[in-house]
Formats: sequence, C-alpha cells, structure tokens
Amino acid sequence: MMTLGGAPMKPRFPHLAPIRTLYQQYTSAYTAVSKTEKNLKGPIITHFSESQLGLEVIRAFSAESYHFKMLLDRIDDFSRFHYATRYINRWFMFRCDLLGPLFFTTLNIISLSLAPGAMAVILTANNQLAPNTYWTIKYVEELKRDFDSVERVRGLLNVPQERLGYRPSRLRGVVSITFEGVYIKHQSNLPDAIKNMSFVIHAGEKVAIVGRTGAGKSTLISSILGAVLPHEGSIRYEP
Repeated sequence: MMTLGGAPMKPRFPHLAPIRTLYQQYTSAYTAVSKTEKNLKGPIITHFSESQLGLEVIRAFSAESYHFKMLLDRIDDFSRFHYATRYINRWFMFRCDLLGPLFFTTLNIISLSLAPGAMAVILTANNQLAPNTYWTIKYVEELKRDFDSVERVRGLLNVPQERLGYRPSRLRGVVSITFEGVYIKHQSNLPDAIKNMSFVIHAGEKVAIVGRTGAGKSTLISSILGAVLPHEGSIRYEP
C-alpha cells in the first residue's frame, strides 16, 4: 500500500492490478535470466575466434578434444539460460492472452449497467489488450537489457589502474644489459611470468629469444624496454 504524508493511499487504477502483478512477476524472472544469458554468449564467441587464431598451436599440442569440450561446455551453459528465457516469454504470453477473457467475463457481469454502444467500444478495444500489453512490457525489458552493456562499461571505468611503467631516459653508449634474479608478474594475484632470470647481453651481440607460447618472451622484451618492472631482482644498463 502506498502512503502519502503518513496516510494510506489507494491505487488510482485498481482495474490494472492484474497487469501490474503480471509485470512484476515477469520482470523479476526475465531480467536476471536474460542478463545471465547475454553474459554467457560472449565467452562462446571469444573462444571460437581465439581457437581459430591459435589453431596451429592447438594442433601442435594435440589439444583439439580439450578445446572442443570446453566449447561444448560453454554452449551448454548458454543453452540452459537461453531456453529458460524462451520459457519465461511463453509463460508471459499465455497469461497475457488470458487477460482478454478475464476482462470480457468481468464486462459480462457488469454489462447490465452499460449502454450497448459503450459495451461495443470496450469489446473492440479488448481485442488489442493482450498483444499491446505483451509487446509494451517486452520492449521495456529489451531496452533494460540493452543497457547492460552501459552498466558493464561503467564497471570498467571503476577498475583500479595498474602501476605505470617508468619511461627511461635515452641511453647512449650502453655496453651491456644485465639481468640478476629478475621476477616479473603482470598482476599481483597471478603467478610469475618470468622467474629468476639472470643473463648478460653485450653490445653488438645478436641474441635470439625462443620458447613455447606463454613462456614469457614478450614479457622479457617489455622488461628490457622498461614497459614492465620486476618485483624482485634488478635490470642494469651498463655504460
């Protein structure tokens, strides 16, 4: 019951109570399920596209069955919520179709007090009650669902920024680059990308960095350029 200034306030349109109740029941279920469905669709597309880009690596390690099973598991998770969303829509459409007979029965009960012309107008408008109710609520929920992307962007704006790497000054006449017990990780909660790395590169040498995917080759080059910093050990540029 709504209140205004401490006094109870009755709804102005009590005849809309069935529609209001139906709307509340539908939105409480549809909003949560459709949002989860939309969130589960992205990983499927990402997994498929990344598997195509890394197909050579997947075949090199004979991991086809593993990645295919992972794709099927993600499709299964998405399908559960996809079908749940469709069932909720069918549930809602069926009850919207019941609104017409409900109002028609109510009008038959009170028809003795209505003029024939008014009764004809009401019955004509009643034919459009169910589809108009369904599509109005449906479009409102779809609009709310489309704003989920805006909500995710808002969440990304509040993500704490990582520590910026320092920009070293221009080096002239560097004789060697020395790594001593270097440990580097991309985030504090992730394992080390480079562990206990020690070596010396002298000026004029040609050095090849080789390794499997994820071995830390790019991280090593980034650390030489100063884009990432070690959390343990030292990197020295000897003049």
